[in-house]
Amino acid sequence: MLQMMDPASWTFVFVVSAVCGIACTIIAARKGYRGGQLFGWLAAGLIFSVFGLIAAVLTHHGAES
Repeated sequence: MLQMMDPASWTFVFVVSAVCGIACTIIAARKGYRGGQLFGWLAAGLIFSVFGLIAAVLTHHGAES
């Protein structure tokens, strides 16, 4: 049968996603992204968690070159 996650596990997932979302936003802001783009990075961090964080670190903002 399908087992449900306990509330502590959901809390952990939510906290990790929130931290990744905030970190993605900070990294994107330091790379020169502004406005709606920052909201996109926040959403990517919240939805994709660690994978969004990896993407934020590895992407290159075109204005920097």
